[in-house]
Amino acid sequence: MGRFKKRIVIVSGVRTAVGSFGASLKDVPCVGLGSLVIQEALGKALLLL
Repeated sequence: MGRFKKRIVIVSGVRTAVGSFGASLKDVPCVGLGSLVIQEALGKALLLL
């Protein structure tokens, strides 16, 4: 890591929608779901500042 250490901080908890295999979320790529979760977590974190 060198001179600089990276800190990982959990700022908020968000979860994806719960669905059944082959149901309404079957056409949504996992990257898309992950992106939405990250956006929501960052949005919540900014509200807490």
